[in-house]
Amino acid sequence: MFEVTVEFVSEIISCIKDKENKVISGDPEKVKKVHDVWKFSKDSRSNNPNWLLIDTQA
Repeated sequence: MFEVTVEFVSEIISCIKDKENKVISGDPEKVKKVHDVWKFSKDSRSNNPNWLLIDTQA
C-alpha cells in the first residue's frame, strides 16, 4: 500500500448575503487561514489509478 499525506493551506472569506446583497452573517473583509491535512492510500498492485481518501484533519 502507498500512503500520501497532503497539507492544504488556504485563505478564505466567508459571508452570506440576502437577495438585496445585505450581509446576513460573516464578514466580507475578514480573511481566515485554514489548514487541512488529507491522507490518501492506494494498493500498489492494483491497476485502478484512483486513490482512496482515508483520513482528514482540520
